[in-house]
Amino acid sequence: MKTFSATLLGLLLLSSTGISGEPTKPETAEVYFSPQGDFPKALVKNLMSAKKSVDIAMYSFFPSSKKDAKDYKTLRRNFEITPLDAIREVVNRKVKVRIVLNKATTDTWAKKSVAPLIEAGAEVYTTSRTMHEKYAVIDNSVVINGSGNWSAGAFWRYQENWIIFPPDKDLARAFTRNMKCLLAEGKKVVLDKKNEPEIKQLKKKSIPKRPASEKATGAWFTTDNKGDKTKIVEDVLLKQIKGAKKTLDIAIAHFNTKELADAVVAAHKKGIKVRVLLDLGEYGNRNSQERILQKGKLPLRYHTYSMKHTFSFAKLMHHKYMIIDGKTLSTGSYNWSRTAEHGNHENLQVFSGAKWKKVISTFEDKFDEMWDLGRDGLETFLERMKAKKGAKAYRRYFPIHFRTISMTLKELRAIRSQASKAGFYKRPSKTKKNNWDFIWYDREKRKASNDFPASPAKPFFDFEQIVISEVCHSPDRSESGEFVELYNGTKEIIDLKGYTIDDGDGSDKVIAFGKRSTLLKPGKIALIVDPDHEGDFSFPKGVVVVTVGNKTIGNGLSRGDVVVLKDEKGRTRDSCPLSWKTDDNETIHRKKVDQYGSDDNWEVKKRSPGKKNR
Repeated sequence: MKTFSATLLGLLLLSSTGISGEPTKPETAEVYFSPQGDFPKALVKNLMSAKKSVDIAMYSFFPSSKKDAKDYKTLRRNFEITPLDAIREVVNRKVKVRIVLNKATTDTWAKKSVAPLIEAGAEVYTTSRTMHEKYAVIDNSVVINGSGNWSAGAFWRYQENWIIFPPDKDLARAFTRNMKCLLAEGKKVVLDKKNEPEIKQLKKKSIPKRPASEKATGAWFTTDNKGDKTKIVEDVLLKQIKGAKKTLDIAIAHFNTKELADAVVAAHKKGIKVRVLLDLGEYGNRNSQERILQKGKLPLRYHTYSMKHTFSFAKLMHHKYMIIDGKTLSTGSYNWSRTAEHGNHENLQVFSGAKWKKVISTFEDKFDEMWDLGRDGLETFLERMKAKKGAKAYRRYFPIHFRTISMTLKELRAIRSQASKAGFYKRPSKTKKNNWDFIWYDREKRKASNDFPASPAKPFFDFEQIVISEVCHSPDRSESGEFVELYNGTKEIIDLKGYTIDDGDGSDKVIAFGKRSTLLKPGKIALIVDPDHEGDFSFPKGVVVVTVGNKTIGNGLSRGDVVVLKDEKGRTRDSCPLSWKTDDNETIHRKKVDQYGSDDNWEVKKRSPGKKNR
């Protein structure tokens, strides 16, 4: 998802290019949200615009590459390559790239990033303290900062935010100073004879102190703390909370600082309208201050996506932001914890005033969306979890991991209570996996499984909507063989004329294919094909065939895109992430058309356009 913060709607960055063919710098700050957003492309565009330097501080970096793709040149021209590819490209233009990675020589995932980055020409460093920041400074001018790492999880799965700032020498100077602090503490990482990362000792450098003028930028760094004697970022947050007059909206992944929790509760007791949204991982967490918030009886909800938080299935609400009175925004990499304050390298940015009104409003809209996320299906969820066998609402199988629902403590406990009665939380023997490591739970057999419940078992969720059922993005002929297959799971006839298909790079209106109908009946299939389709595959009888009013679907489908279907009013109806590698004529299939498009409901198979084979 992308939200624009400027009167120009951010189109300058997304569609304009300079005389040299490089993207122009944004003239105003742009806000990006995930999951399924177009930040990756905007990031690549900005990296590719570098002329002299790129400095990156990143907790987690996903080292994927498209350099071996047959159409790499086209992908590069359309800025559809990966951040690693972009780094390689600018290094080849003599741009100096430095990246500070967290635990680059000790963490398993971080170590996998080191060799590709060094081979791409970047200088890699690591610090002794946890480096939890996620920012870049381009040409000492443009700053990119946010809650999200440059990773697959952050881009496509978690709730994250990033801001791309317009050229601002003062802001860039603040982040560059922080980079110098990291490098002063850091050690260079090189590759040994086995291509494994190892430390190269550097001469100690002095750590640059924070100048008084930096306060005006609104940027704060825990690096500037004097041991545990100061609490630079925590003090900024406390001052803001205590200064709230009307409202306080907080979306925070980890809330572990008691002083901040006490201040929030005190604000609630003073009559300030407080809303706190926590990630599911905070529920029952010993380190969390959720109990203080619960006892304070303030509006508190959990971003809930599983019966039990399990990292491999987690759809994290990874934001770290607060909005005060609708006029001030605080955001960055900083979780509300003592670890963040004194154990990590973190940052916080504070925005207020007319200059940032659009940015603050964008974050506020996002908070409202997350606060009510999925709640239209909550009543049915609770009813079916409570239903006894034989009742109309009873479902033998319940999902262990599901689409995110924003739940109150009472609602979350009610659902977990029913799962507990079914034996879900009982720990298995040491030789078996935990139930929460699977996808479905059979109440009657008291057994978890990854297999979809077989017919005639009723689906847990009522699912009546139009869905993307198959996507072909790597056909024999890329100029004409791509297609998107739709299935009408509603009870109404849908006119596809006026619908749009968006791949993050381009958005196209669905139109008739020749003189064919655009009406899709219930239970039937439609194919959206390229306008230049020339018999790349046959159309089964009864299948509705439509096309788009452009030369290609989206901007030409490719791995890493997210295909989004929107109705005639611009409302998102479904989406399919093209995250899986496919060979020629293989496609991404939806396993069950009457189930949500979660990761486990997609698979790679031989293409079967228009065939109802599921």
